[in-house]
Amino acid sequence: MLSLPEKIIFTLAGIISFYFTYVRVKRIIDQISTGQGKVDWSLALKRLDNLIFKIGLFQPLFKMRRRWLPSLVHAIIGWGFIAFLLVLASDFIKAYTGFRLLDNLGWFGGGYRLLAEILNIGLIFGAVFMGVRRFIFRPKHLTTRIRIKLVPKVRYWIPRDSAIVLSFIFVHNSLRFLEESFAISLAGKPDPWQPTISLLALLWSKVDPSILLIAEHTAFWISMGSLLAFLPYFPNSKHIHLFFAPLNHALKPERSSIGQVRPSTLGAEKMKDLGWEQILDSFACIMCFRCQEVCPAYNSGRPLSPAAYEVNKRYHFNYGGDTDVPLSHFITTRALWSCTTCGACVNICPVANEPMEDLIDIRRHRVIKGEIDSGIQTALQSLATNGNSLGKGKRLRGRWAKDLDIPVKNVMEETAETLWFVGDTASFDDRIVPITKTVARLFNSAEMDFGILYQNEFNAGNEARRVGEEGLFEHLVEQNISSLRKANFTKIVTTDPHSFNTLKNEYPEYGAKYEVEHYTTVLVRLFEEGRLKIKHPLPQYRVTFHDPCYLGRYNGGFAAPRKLLKLLGVDFVEMPRNCANSFCCGAGGGHLWMGNNNPGVRPGEVRVREATKALGEVQQNQKHLLVVTCPKDFIMFSDAVKTSHNEKFIEVRELAQLVAEAVELDNQIEDKTIHVPYGSVLEQPIEKHF
Repeated sequence: MLSLPEKIIFTLAGIISFYFTYVRVKRIIDQISTGQGKVDWSLALKRLDNLIFKIGLFQPLFKMRRRWLPSLVHAIIGWGFIAFLLVLASDFIKAYTGFRLLDNLGWFGGGYRLLAEILNIGLIFGAVFMGVRRFIFRPKHLTTRIRIKLVPKVRYWIPRDSAIVLSFIFVHNSLRFLEESFAISLAGKPDPWQPTISLLALLWSKVDPSILLIAEHTAFWISMGSLLAFLPYFPNSKHIHLFFAPLNHALKPERSSIGQVRPSTLGAEKMKDLGWEQILDSFACIMCFRCQEVCPAYNSGRPLSPAAYEVNKRYHFNYGGDTDVPLSHFITTRALWSCTTCGACVNICPVANEPMEDLIDIRRHRVIKGEIDSGIQTALQSLATNGNSLGKGKRLRGRWAKDLDIPVKNVMEETAETLWFVGDTASFDDRIVPITKTVARLFNSAEMDFGILYQNEFNAGNEARRVGEEGLFEHLVEQNISSLRKANFTKIVTTDPHSFNTLKNEYPEYGAKYEVEHYTTVLVRLFEEGRLKIKHPLPQYRVTFHDPCYLGRYNGGFAAPRKLLKLLGVDFVEMPRNCANSFCCGAGGGHLWMGNNNPGVRPGEVRVREATKALGEVQQNQKHLLVVTCPKDFIMFSDAVKTSHNEKFIEVRELAQLVAEAVELDNQIEDKTIHVPYGSVLEQPIEKHF
């Protein structure tokens, strides 16, 4: 127990510490409150069960994490912080009254003392481990490239912040460990619930009790003094995420998929134009740079780091800034338009941050000001005029179907069970149209009752929304909904994951809720029902599969393509980055339309090299294939194979082509990678789009 003078000094120090901590926390809350929208507190109760699992087990830390050891150490430090809340309360009570709370709670108190000892040791060694890792080994993934935009002094402040926090953890927990050992030595008997501390106490068995008492008080003052000194700094440190990360998980607005964006026609010019949850993201950010690790733009040498953007927002506040600041202070124009909206950053973030949402909001404002790429501008004009991005006449949309020797219903005139929403690329691009015809023949051979909208189909609007043209997106939605309500069908299938995502997750906001499936799911069902049968297995193909962002990461569509590959009898090899951790082809977010050159290599080339490496050396009796289930993937990877000079090692195939071959579909398409002359800007070879 403290002496009376000590109690007075400690009380005054505590009041000062808590006051400045309160002032800084209140300032953070005030800054978050300037954002748009209102907090729905009912979400926290709704998610309580899931939150206990996520936060209690620190489950997000281990999501797709190759570096499991730092993640485990991080979790131990987090568990230690949580467990020590009760320990600190007990220490405060003991300091003022001499009553040892945990010693008087029976088996619970004993068990908790044992847990506290284990976590105390974990905290001490965790601080040492993290310090050695950051300041001696200095892993590159804990920082960002020099040419990535960071606000002044951030490159210095991040390691400085880590040094302060790790020093506090080490000093506070080491001295508390010693303090408890001095107390046990003074008591004259070991504590069976604190075996390690009791063992350490044996070292002081011959020390004079008066000296031990001074040592105990000294250790208390250093341990608790470091805590009181650290508290006012804590809101400015990245470790404030210990409180704001759970809030982010609890209160983040509900989304039907990770990439669903909030409706907004004006976008965001300044930080105060963002939603409150987007401002909260900067305080929840753990500065672990995991989002940067998985970002296809960053990993292709482009000037975008989602982590750097969030870090810039945070340190702007640390330097005394407010939300009345242009967002251009935190990200360059090049970086803004490097985003492919693949959702990898959102998916990997352990604290539920959504930097992609911010970038789309900033794009919306740029679109209003006319500050967009010329290729995107041309595509948007075509969407507004023709309902497609390729500059084609509306009546040409269904021309591919009229060239077939099988009937394809017009659901505006006839009833069909399934509406095939074909999409722009599959309807107009001469590289993809043969595949579209193959899918139609597969549906027909399975006696599937399907039809299309012909000229009454318009672009679904996925890319228009993600480049920031919200008004045009809503216009396209209105046109499609008008057609859908007049058509005669029960459910929708699409071969385009981008359209699939928008129809499934975003059209319901506008009153158009339909059952929407990707064609791979439909093919699996047709095989299961016996309407399609394997006649010719394909063991001659050694294949790897690319998970499309909008089918896989956005919507969890991982199983159906793999089931089909298993049915086909191919020699299947997974790439290291697969399923939710798939690496984007680079077409999303309007990149298929862009005319300006971007620095770095194309994401498609990075992925092709990964596929080639995964498949290994080409064997004499096998052909190596990169299998896709997205028209945009087919285009991007087909060109990437050429530009990366891998034509001899790998070929790109659509999964539908392999199914057609295995079921011995008549009139198969022999040329699997058709390339045709191009005329307009939109029809230039993909390599000229970057």
